[in-house]
Amino acid sequence: MNAAMLTRPAGMLTAAALTEVLTRAARPAAMRAHTATLTRLGQVYSQLNAAVGSFGLNTLRASTTALASQSRGDARYTRLENALAGLGTQRDALAGRMRAILLGAAFTGRHVPPGLARKLISEGEQLLGKAALLAR
Repeated sequence: MNAAMLTRPAGMLTAAALTEVLTRAARPAAMRAHTATLTRLGQVYSQLNAAVGSFGLNTLRASTTALASQSRGDARYTRLENALAGLGTQRDALAGRMRAILLGAAFTGRHVPPGLARKLISEGEQLLGKAALLAR
């Protein structure tokens, strides 16, 4: 498997290449078990990291709203931008854990406990939900 096919220009793992594009037989052994869970983990990872994923689009909407704010002392701007900074920090930490698990399974054969994968999926979905709420 060519590692260049699995990365984006910024060097981030494109999880879809690992979990959705490869046939079951082409996947490393560690990625054959619990395929649906690992596929969902890859999808959530992609939504958190892709510039046009739901996290990126929703945080862009929230930031645009903050910039358009005309509240006294720009309180709304400050509140939204602080919330966005916090979400970004949370996303970076969570995506780093997801990436390590996916890369470990793909390149070192590291087994992914399904409970851990489901926990990360849940955390990712919660973070996506928080970004969606800010965008409203």
